[in-house]
Formats: sequence, structure tokens, C-alpha cells
Amino acid sequence: MADTTSYRGAYNYDNTGNKQYRFITIVKSTQWTGNHYVSGQSTKSTYLKNGDMLYYSESGGSTYSLSVGVAYGIGSVSLGIPLGKITTGTFGAAVKATGKGYYKLALNKQVKPIVMLIQYRTKQNGKWSSWGKASVYSKSYETVRIKPTLIKQ
Repeated sequence: MADTTSYRGAYNYDNTGNKQYRFITIVKSTQWTGNHYVSGQSTKSTYLKNGDMLYYSESGGSTYSLSVGVAYGIGSVSLGIPLGKITTGTFGAAVKATGKGYYKLALNKQVKPIVMLIQYRTKQNGKWSSWGKASVYSKSYETVRIKPTLIKQ
């Protein structure tokens, strides 16, 4: 899927009607973080028998920094994508071992980055100026898919 860009209106932000702002929303094509280890695991891995499970939570833990290119003179914007953490007991999502051995859990997240920009312009002598340089107003992402993997050590 290609990137999409949408513009939302021109809104007055003063009482004179001579200043306006607008939002530009850029939805980037989906991107994968690649496999990264989940936080909270033993540095030496965990021994599992066939059918044993490791449980994890998608929130918290370390983050992966995903950088996406944005037009409008911005360059790139960085998003922090949480990779999750190991949980105790049977709380959270589970990944089952398919054989015995030492394992570490890695996640690969597919995300859709969303960047919202804001631009301003003014009216002088009855004419609107060109829109000024855009700046980042907000950044977020939607999780599309998560692929947890037990990696044998």
C-alpha cells in the first residue's frame, strides 16, 4: 500500500480572521520492526520442553525506534514502538515451544505510522499568503500484526 496524504480544512485561530492553520495527515505504508528480543528474559535464555509456553505482554519493555520519511521539508520522524516484556505465570499472550531446548522470545511488529503536520498562513491586504513550513503536530502508529517467535539458542 502506498502512503496517503489528506488535508483537513483551514481553521481560523484568531478573532480577526487573518490567521489560519491546517492539518496534514500522512499515513505511511506498513512497516515491520524486524525481530527484536522482548524485555525481561534471562540473558542466557529459558529452557522449555515441547509444548511449554512463554508468556508476554505487548505493552512496556524496551522500544524499537522506527524512522519514517516525511515530505514537506520535515525529513524523517522517529516513533518508539514498544516490544513488550515477559510476564510471570500464565498472564498475557503465549508462544509454545515446538521442541525442547533453550529459547528466547522475539517479536516482529507490523505497524502503520501516522504523522500529523500543522501549517499556518496569514492574510494581508485581503490575500492569503502561501502556507508556511509544516511542523510535526503529532505522531502515532497502528499495530497491524504481531509475529512472536521463539528463537532457539
